[in-house]
Amino acid sequence: MPQPLAAPSDPDSTRWGWLPYLAGAGAGLGLLGVSVLSSALVYLAGVESWSPGAYIALDLLVWMVLVIAVAAWAWPAPRRRRFAIGTVGGSLLGLAVLAGLVLVPRPQASDPVDVAARLGRYQARVHYTVYDLGPRFQTWPLNDADHDRSGRVDALYGTCSGSDTCGWPMDVINTRGLPPLSSATRCHLLSPRRGVPVVRLQDDVLVFTGRSTIQLSGDSTAADLAAVRALRPVGRPRPTGDLPRPPATVLSALQHVC
Repeated sequence: MPQPLAAPSDPDSTRWGWLPYLAGAGAGLGLLGVSVLSSALVYLAGVESWSPGAYIALDLLVWMVLVIAVAAWAWPAPRRRRFAIGTVGGSLLGLAVLAGLVLVPRPQASDPVDVAARLGRYQARVHYTVYDLGPRFQTWPLNDADHDRSGRVDALYGTCSGSDTCGWPMDVINTRGLPPLSSATRCHLLSPRRGVPVVRLQDDVLVFTGRSTIQLSGDSTAADLAAVRALRPVGRPRPTGDLPRPPATVLSALQHVC
């Protein structure tokens, strides 16, 4: 009785083994790197107004297009299917690792000396005096600092908390010039403190000194007003009496608006 013929084996499956999967996984990681690079190029091109979610959406879109294109090219050919499977699997693994690095909470900077050094570097980049509250304000240490291209400098105290938006117990926001106030602004001109005009604007307190504005955004108006007494130029060990007065036009503008 004739024996049934055995199905011919694929010589490539024994010759190359797991190599196509590994090559595909490497290609998948490379495609993920290209997608991350695309958002970095957009940022370097000057598109800084995007939210972090927009950059993540761009990464995912570019990644999906590249992976689908490679899989569509490789899948129809049986000898390239293992490469396609490796590409999808490698890119998914890399995406999971990247998501873990982004989503796992990291401790905030906690050394006030290091943060003060960063504030000193930010001070050198702007053309006005930057103020903070020293290494500690009330129970909150100087925990972080921030700076953007507009010249804004933030000295951040306490621990950032909140699920959707990060809220600091005290944020000392330094900006050059006057904020965009108008007659529709709900502000209240307070009595001068440390020789300069002070305004309560909604939940914050604004201090006008020299040619800059200091916005104190704490967890209460009482904390903001206490912070006015603690203001000092970056690098100074303690407050230094009255602050430099702003131009007379600033007070007249505030009296007209508030």
